[in-house]
Amino acid sequence: METQSIITRAEYLAQAGTENAEYTHREYYAQFVTDTAVRMVGARFGEKLLASRDRYFNDIGIELWDKVCTVIHINVTAWKKAGNNGYSKSDLVCIAKAAGREYRKQRWITEIE
Repeated sequence: METQSIITRAEYLAQAGTENAEYTHREYYAQFVTDTAVRMVGARFGEKLLASRDRYFNDIGIELWDKVCTVIHINVTAWKKAGNNGYSKSDLVCIAKAAGREYRKQRWITEIE
């Protein structure tokens, strides 16, 4: 997945708590999603993702997201360009969920409001 310009971590954090914070959160983490991540998350959660009615995929247990984030492939180049050094499990879960949203989008499933 290729992004036009990188949203830096500083820019992302400066938006926290603002009116468009959720959009910024989604856009920030989506820029680190790879095609491999979309396939991996789809293989692990495909039917659950398509059936999900929770906009945050919280109807898929966090313990399952924690497991998939141990093997997810992220765009490390973009991650570093965004000013990140290391990453936490929560960062990887957010990227995995962004990959899940892309998986749904590729199958013409609309965004959950």
